[in-house]
Amino acid sequence: MHHELALGKADFAVAHLRDTFTGTDVGTWLSALVFIASAPYYHAHDPEGRDFDGGHDHDHRAAVALGRTDAEQRPPQGVDPVLHLRVRRLLHAVWQLTDPLVLPDVKVAERLRFELEQLSNLRPSGTALLWRASRDWPTDALAGRPLRIPGDGDGEDGDGGRG
Repeated sequence: MHHELALGKADFAVAHLRDTFTGTDVGTWLSALVFIASAPYYHAHDPEGRDFDGGHDHDHRAAVALGRTDAEQRPPQGVDPVLHLRVRRLLHAVWQLTDPLVLPDVKVAERLRFELEQLSNLRPSGTALLWRASRDWPTDALAGRPLRIPGDGDGEDGDGGRG
């Protein structure tokens, strides 16, 4: 999935994260998300080093993370389209925000917060970890720090409330 994402093919990673969201330990799921999103980003660039996709001067990951491509994205048949698009946006947000070669986008960080908050409502047993990530990850990303997995050595067990 990491390698596929590096090639610009996010479908396999999105499907994996979507399909494992409800059945995997939340800390493990968040770790997988961060690992997959650590893939390098090789997108066409103009001579000044900016993303170039046929005339648009922007980072494609940010466009996906902010939901600008949702209308043209067709979730696979038989899957929850809301969860699919949410996971897709989240993956692209983490991918953009953790890229050491670009400055993190403040709007993408806010979207990251929102998507994690929404996912926390879908996992009663993992609400605390997802909620905590929604608070910590945008701040960490904007400060240039690695995203910490809540519960890794900090006493969180994921069974409590929003803390």
